[in-house]
Amino acid sequence: MIVILVYILAALFFLASALGIHAMFNSPMYERYFPTVDPDLFWMGLIIAIVLGVLGRILSKLDAIEKRMDQANVTKLKTNKDLGNWPPSV
Repeated sequence: MIVILVYILAALFFLASALGIHAMFNSPMYERYFPTVDPDLFWMGLIIAIVLGVLGRILSKLDAIEKRMDQANVTKLKTNKDLGNWPPSV
C-alpha cells in the first residue's frame, strides 16, 4: 500500500514540476501564472519526483522479496514434519 502512495506522490511531483518547467520556457504564461516563483523550485520538484520513483521501485522490490521469503518459509515448515518432541509433553 505504501508503494502505491509513494508512486502517486512521485507522479504528482513530476506533473507539477513538468507543468512549471513548460510554463517557464513559455515566457508569457510563466509571467502570468508564476510571477514570484523561483524557477529552481520546479527543477527541485523534478529531482524529488525522480528520488520518490526510485524509492518506490526499491520498496516494491523489497516487498516482492519479502513475499518470496514468506512463501519459502511456509513451504519449508510444511515439509519439515519431524519436529522431535514438539510440543513438549508434560
